[in-house]
Amino acid sequence: LLAGKQNTVSAEMTSLDDAGGRAQVVGSRLIVLADQPKYTGEGTGIKKITGGDPVEINPKYEKRFTAVIRAVVLATNNNPMIFTERAGGVARRRVIFRFDNIVSEAEKDRELPEKIAAEIPVIIRRLLANFTDPEKARALLLEQRDGDEALAIKQQTDPVIEFCQFLNFLEEARGLMMGGGGDSVKYTTRNSLYRVYLAFMAYAGRSKPLNVNDFGKAMKPAAKVYGHEYITRKVKGVTQTNAITT
Repeated sequence: LLAGKQNTVSAEMTSLDDAGGRAQVVGSRLIVLADQPKYTGEGTGIKKITGGDPVEINPKYEKRFTAVIRAVVLATNNNPMIFTERAGGVARRRVIFRFDNIVSEAEKDRELPEKIAAEIPVIIRRLLANFTDPEKARALLLEQRDGDEALAIKQQTDPVIEFCQFLNFLEEARGLMMGGGGDSVKYTTRNSLYRVYLAFMAYAGRSKPLNVNDFGKAMKPAAKVYGHEYITRKVKGVTQTNAITT
């Protein structure tokens, strides 16, 4: 309602990853991804759009071109989207709001959209009065992005983030060895971070654990979610981490 119907377009998450699918969102200011099905992927399209990067557009029967789509993306779904991208491009821009209170049929107001539309002038004035300084709005969004509500969703969708809540991180890399080799005698849950991770995955009933290399890459952004820094060092050709179990 605030963006205006002429500036709003509906799309699918998968269409943002495709040059042809992005043709429908060119020129929009609000992209609504309503009731999205389960999504697992890199999120390449949404990352570029929300980051203000140029994206390739491939409209039907027209020449391909590149454009910057300056739009806010609003996605709603029952199952949180799972992003396999580990560089933090999506995580930095993703603000999660959880609406899980079920409204009974007796309490539902069928005229709610019309009532809200009638109050748009008042809503706009209130927003302008409350956020005369745009940095105030930005600070509130960052607080929501990094809050407990968002953390619960991240733990649900990323096993490495869930795993990191059971770790402490030292200032130096003098904690558990990574221990990704096949030697189950040399590396156990007592001295190997990767073995602890595998044990956690089995206990939690999580399938498809990451291989040791991908796990190592995932640890840095996962630790950052909790405000920690994950560091490593080489000791006689073996990787030692700064992580220890709680």
